[in-house]
Amino acid sequence: MKRYMRFFSLPFSKQKTILKLLFYLARAEIMISLMPYSLVRELVFRQKSLRRISSGNPYATLQSHLSLLEKICRNLPWSFTCLRQAVALRDCLAANGVGSKLKIGLSRKKGELTAHAWLECCNLEILKNGNYSVLTSFTTRGKKNEG
Repeated sequence: MKRYMRFFSLPFSKQKTILKLLFYLARAEIMISLMPYSLVRELVFRQKSLRRISSGNPYATLQSHLSLLEKICRNLPWSFTCLRQAVALRDCLAANGVGSKLKIGLSRKKGELTAHAWLECCNLEILKNGNYSVLTSFTTRGKKNEG
């Protein structure tokens, strides 16, 4: 109950951003979990053009969205993989006019191959933990795309 009260005490703009992030997380989960790979590849990994260009500071937008995404993922009863988080954050940033690159990479640890997905935005690597070699990347284009 405290979480709901805390949510409703937030400014409307932050509530709206949280609901958008929840929508994009749910959308990413449904697409990646339930749809055939050929359709997911077209929907998730195609180059996206920004509908509008951010009029504000893209770095500030990135920081606020990332902070909220981390809080959302920490407080939900289920977990989201790095790919789902990266896709959701990329789409939410694109909806706010901030361009980014979704990157997928590989790393070999103790003879085991692991994959990871992260974003590059505003010359920062977001959601990246570890040393991964980039396998492929997918760009969201725009004038404010700094990465």
